Amino acid sequence: MFARGAVLLGKRPLGPYMFFAKEKRPSVIQGEGANLKITEVAKKIGEMWRALSDAQKQEYKERAASAAKSAAKSAPKKASNSAAKKG
Repeated sequence: MFARGAVLLGKRPLGPYMFFAKEKRPSVIQGEGANLKITEVAKKIGEMWRALSDAQKQEYKERAASAAKSAAKSAPKKASNSAAKKG
């Protein structure tokens, strides 16, 4: 349940790992076969992510930062507490 007067702000921007997973999921499914369970695909992607160096992860961190900036610009403004109490 949501609190009365709550404002739904939408989805949060993707993090670095999620950008990586979104990019690699199709190749894991094609390479390993379509008969893998979703949990097995997730494990493979997690192993691939952990094998990356910090320098390799930097690309995905930059994408996530860019997504967070654009989400912050387009997000609706939160109402202040004083305005909410008056209503």
